[in-house]
Amino acid sequence: MKSCPVRPSASTSSHPLRRFLPLFIVLLAFDCLALGREFEFGGFISTGYLKSSHYNYLADSEEGTTAFTEMGLHGSWTPRKRTTVNGEIFAFELGPYGNYEPKIDYLFLDYNFSHQFGIQIGRVNREFGLYTHLKDIDITRASILLPMGTYDHRYRYNSSAVEGGAAYGTFGILEDTYLDYFAYLGRSEVNEDGGLVGYALTNLSRHSDDLAICAANSKTTFGGQLWLNPSLERFRVGLGFSRFQDIHLAADGNFNPDFPSPFLAGQGFLLEANDLNVSNLQLSAEYAIGNWTFVGEKLWTDTDFQFTALIGSTLNPPQDLVSDSQSWYLSVERQFGPFQTTLTYSEESNNSARIVLPAPPRTSKDLQLALRYDIYDFWSMKAEIHDIEGTGRLFNQFQQNPVLDESDWTLLALKSTFSY
Repeated sequence: MKSCPVRPSASTSSHPLRRFLPLFIVLLAFDCLALGREFEFGGFISTGYLKSSHYNYLADSEEGTTAFTEMGLHGSWTPRKRTTVNGEIFAFELGPYGNYEPKIDYLFLDYNFSHQFGIQIGRVNREFGLYTHLKDIDITRASILLPMGTYDHRYRYNSSAVEGGAAYGTFGILEDTYLDYFAYLGRSEVNEDGGLVGYALTNLSRHSDDLAICAANSKTTFGGQLWLNPSLERFRVGLGFSRFQDIHLAADGNFNPDFPSPFLAGQGFLLEANDLNVSNLQLSAEYAIGNWTFVGEKLWTDTDFQFTALIGSTLNPPQDLVSDSQSWYLSVERQFGPFQTTLTYSEESNNSARIVLPAPPRTSKDLQLALRYDIYDFWSMKAEIHDIEGTGRLFNQFQQNPVLDESDWTLLALKSTFSY
């Protein structure tokens, strides 16, 4: 049995941007203090609780868990007209994800040439849909957890920003009608212990107790977001596109003795997905009138890759595989003074590619009711309940859901956030 291939990983390689980021931050700090330029900073810390009636979602929620914490420190510096430096350090714990490891969430130089054109260089926020770049900002919504099929919190670090550059601007196309655009190109990190890898291999992990990811890296990601703001006040419609290219995943382990195929039971394996490409298209709409806000989004995802399997001593020929998924949600939100409540319904379906064994379609439906109360401007409390049908978002990356024996389950989430 061959060992897992050793290849440079985006999460461990010495990327030029990572080498110079600490020095860049120190130089900016000294420059800011020396020149006395305008500098603003703030931050937040939140802690939460998750409890599910069955299964473990995001964390060990079946028994109840407080392993749900986020913290960030962000700053903005304007050394001269039209030039801004923005950055944030972020750490989180979400069950087995995050582990309070501080990371540079974003750090970029923004130069605005005009209302129609600006550029950003560095680790830039990735705008895609309504909430990809706003996940940490609790004041943007009443809910704690965004619709799971459209915005998965376990993908956070590899989906929220890219190392590269972006261009943005606004054009007037008709009377009182404007088009906002944001386009980016760079690289997004794929972590071996992250949610993206967990989703890719969760079906196989239920047939191997020692499945281990031994390589995960990516090359290029690009995409953009368009927002059409017509003359109708407080209404906008958007279209987002993103593509992650040339991802490489590799995993090894042994099939359990009770594997469905007697020819594979107990056999060791080495699996590789090469040239894995993920394309996303998302349609969004938002309308606010009085104290009401109505939101809807739909996401289409297509994946293609070349799959190679070494099982025992037999090397199977490469296969070209594809899979696709769709998810959508509708929500209505109402403001009552310091209270804000949201009702959301979402659905997801995924036709997974066959990897060694047939993969049943993953589906889920979620009816969510959320309540938010702003105690002070800097302190908010949230609570929400989910009535879920389906197991499509239950990962088994860390053997947290080895058996799927019920379709209906509920989830309670609580969260308190301090901002400064």
